[in-house]
Amino acid sequence: MHQGDQKIGGFNGINPLKSIETYNPKTNTWRRLCPMLTHRSNLCLEVIEDNFYVVGGFMGITNTHCAEVYCPRTDTWRYICKSKMSSVGMSSCVVSGIPNMVDFTFPRDSLPQYRVERDSK
Repeated sequence: MHQGDQKIGGFNGINPLKSIETYNPKTNTWRRLCPMLTHRSNLCLEVIEDNFYVVGGFMGITNTHCAEVYCPRTDTWRYICKSKMSSVGMSSCVVSGIPNMVDFTFPRDSLPQYRVERDSK
């Protein structure tokens, strides 16, 4: 995976972006990577097994339900299944052992509740 910080999408004050940049702290430089297929801001992002999964976001006039995945090894994006609803400003997290964005997407207010068993020691 790319070391350092990544910027994905965003807004330049006029339009949503589809750019992706990676920061190298050793050289103090930014480098552009292959742009997303869909321009968007306020997107939802997960990194799973070094791939960047992006869902939803604001496209300037409307929200989108498009989802895509970025592969750093090949510096390419590809569309994956669309979410069931267009969304903006979602949040997500990766939790081992339960379904993640790779499996499906839920609206923020209808997430299932999972019970986490705690060690009683």
